Amino acid sequence: MLRFCVKYFFEEQKYIHEFLKSKNKAPLQNELIANIEKVRHLNTLIAFVDKSYKQNSILNQAQLEGIFIFIKDRATILLNDDDNLKYIKGFFLTLQLNQLENRQVYQKIIDKIIDKYQKFEDDHLITVMETIIYNKLNEKYQIPADKINLIYDHLAINILEQESDLNNEQIFSQLPKLTNLIEYSDKYDFTKLIKGILQQSYGIMYYLRDINTADDLFHLVFQTLPTISSLEGLQARNDIKEFKPQIQGLKKQLEEIVKKLEKMLLKHEFSSQNIDVIIKYTKKYLQQPPKYLPTEIIQLIGNIYFTLVNQSKQQDFKFLADYLSLVYFISKFRPIYLQDKDYTIIQQLVAKENQIMIVAKTFELIASTEAIHYEIHHKSSNQQPHSHSTLRDQTLGLLEKKILSLKENAINPQESLVVVFQSLVSLEQYKSTILQQLFEFFSYGKILARMKWVDILIKFLPSLSIYTKRTLNQFYTTNDPQDYSNITVLWEKLIGVLISKSNQIQSDKIPLIIYYVSLAAELHLPFIHDLFHKFRSKIEQGQYTPEDYANIFFGYAKTKYLNKDFYTFLIAQVIEKPVNITIAKGMLAGFLKCRVFNNKLFQKIEEFLMKNNIDEGLAIQYLNIIQIINGQIKLKDKLIEVLDKSKNAEFIASFCQAFLFIEQDQIILNKYLQFVQKNQKLYQQSAYYTSQLHSLYQKLRIIDQYPQNQLEVLSKTINANNLNLAKYHIQMRKFKNSSSLQEEIIGYLKQLQIKSDKPPYYFIDDIVDAKQQIQSIEQLIPYSIDYQRGKYCFEINGPLHYIEDEKKRYLDGLNQRKIQFLQKLGYTFIEIDFEEWNKNQIALKDKIQNLIKQ
Repeated sequence: MLRFCVKYFFEEQKYIHEFLKSKNKAPLQNELIANIEKVRHLNTLIAFVDKSYKQNSILNQAQLEGIFIFIKDRATILLNDDDNLKYIKGFFLTLQLNQLENRQVYQKIIDKIIDKYQKFEDDHLITVMETIIYNKLNEKYQIPADKINLIYDHLAINILEQESDLNNEQIFSQLPKLTNLIEYSDKYDFTKLIKGILQQSYGIMYYLRDINTADDLFHLVFQTLPTISSLEGLQARNDIKEFKPQIQGLKKQLEEIVKKLEKMLLKHEFSSQNIDVIIKYTKKYLQQPPKYLPTEIIQLIGNIYFTLVNQSKQQDFKFLADYLSLVYFISKFRPIYLQDKDYTIIQQLVAKENQIMIVAKTFELIASTEAIHYEIHHKSSNQQPHSHSTLRDQTLGLLEKKILSLKENAINPQESLVVVFQSLVSLEQYKSTILQQLFEFFSYGKILARMKWVDILIKFLPSLSIYTKRTLNQFYTTNDPQDYSNITVLWEKLIGVLISKSNQIQSDKIPLIIYYVSLAAELHLPFIHDLFHKFRSKIEQGQYTPEDYANIFFGYAKTKYLNKDFYTFLIAQVIEKPVNITIAKGMLAGFLKCRVFNNKLFQKIEEFLMKNNIDEGLAIQYLNIIQIINGQIKLKDKLIEVLDKSKNAEFIASFCQAFLFIEQDQIILNKYLQFVQKNQKLYQQSAYYTSQLHSLYQKLRIIDQYPQNQLEVLSKTINANNLNLAKYHIQMRKFKNSSSLQEEIIGYLKQLQIKSDKPPYYFIDDIVDAKQQIQSIEQLIPYSIDYQRGKYCFEINGPLHYIEDEKKRYLDGLNQRKIQFLQKLGYTFIEIDFEEWNKNQIALKDKIQNLIKQ
């Protein structure tokens, strides 16, 4: 077992060599733990920790953290040895990247940096200071400001001592890092440091003016760009005021040099050296986009890209990553749509690509450019003639085969496969052969739990939400319970992992998570409220924008989270702020779902909508709110304007149905009748819209008393889709859950002696055979009922049946219309308020019995 133990020493080099190449690391991990007291070099622990965490398919997170507990004490001892100073940077970064913050170890590292900063190499010292400042460890570990000022002064002296030599690669590397460090150091004295940066930058510019070789100048300009860009990012700060003229002077000099370079390149073709420089720069750009970039540089890179693609110089792209970085860069500044020449390059490069993440990023590139193309050429009103690639689907097919083959040998392919999954979900028109396989991969075992970074889980949410919506739409029409079951299992696992990692979730990510998780509310997931409850204290203590609060309000409401005090708190964060589209949408949708209402805020939203353009989503939300509060439509002209402009069949159907439920309007009814006549396909494809049509049809007949001949097109459409309507109601009944209180009350009602003739109608609950057509759509009541005996209809109303505003609590408009409808048919409706039952059960029972006797 102890193969690397020689007398009193542990052969660390031999061990690390064996550890890095071994596929099964578990026995070697145990061996190091057994010999931990003999380890003398911090570098051994760096390799051990880093590779152990990258191999987390072998050990779970708890086991890995357990291993770290064994080595942290040894690490603390090794940090006392000055021979290990050169390894502190690597050890510190390894702990940070693997989210292994241990106060004892971190305090020792920080103490060592503060005490021994003069013995560190400049590159190492800059990197560890970046890590400390960016992650706010200076505040967490209460590092005195004078200590940090000393380090900044030390770095300033060292930078000034260097020659502004164009061959000094170190100075080009250090200057932008030091400038970025200043950006996050508003509490410290960095005067000497910024003076040193500016002095060195002016020295570099002086030498650049004398360069007359295109290739050399090209290379040096791109090395200088990151520093000037970082300095530009500082200009917004007041404490940089005295240095602004010098920064502007540097920008001006750089722009003159770039123009000189542009003229030089007009006389020469782009060389391979130029292309290598550009690709290297664009790769760095993707990691950290600059604050400032001369337009000439953007044009220059664009020209190189189009020259390579249009002249079919694919050989200049050595790797797929080279091509990707260049296209991503171009896409940041102008719309780009991949053509056959691009896909030819991708096909040639993907054949030799062995990195799974690069292939995943290729999917992402195709999906993002397709999305831009759709927005510009298919969604906009002024569509221009354009061509489509004939090689896109073929290329995607090759990429799918490649990703499956690389997945088999990848240690942790989860992150890459998240990128592929979200890309394929967004490519809705492409018939993917692996999307279902990816879904099954994420559903398997503890795949999601093994994702090291919670940010990857968050990144997974939007595409899973879209996939869920499509799956549920399919479920409603196919009636296949397996679709519903599979998607539910994956969401339950995902929410379970988010709960377990909730302490790692940053506050600014919470609104996004709430929004996308709430979109899966139709699955009735058991743990959503556990997750949201964990978020609640962070929300109440945090600081968010009014838009964030509006989205949080909507998310909690959509999942039927019941807590009036919390909703009142969220409303209070928004009510005094100016209303905008995001706030209007979030709050209206939230009011609709949680039934906690605020008249003052609604009036503000209504006034905002009167003065601004309304989109289709807002129009529907507004009408739905008017329905539940039994209000009046005050935006009629604006709403009809939206209706007249729309070509969206689903919107037109929903709009007319909502409008006609609120008030009678012959013009809207005529529009609706014409629409139904022309859009039979909508009702054939969606039983949901047929059920809505049936509800409105019955309302128009029974309540509004329109003559049957005027509604003939509606009755014919419903009858034509009769069987689908029956299937739909049977399917939806599966989602209807009875609470223990409902069961208790129904048990009581069953014991009552109720003698009554039943009216000649039946409820949607009475449909039992999905293969049998509904006998008469006129006799079918488009409502469910909790309990019915003869002419008596008993409805047990929970909290979401009532509106609660600042002054009162009342039954919502939908339920009031339901009562009106049933009474019109001759039923006696008996409302059982859950709150009243809980407060005074005896009095309510007496009331029910008296109503029955009448």
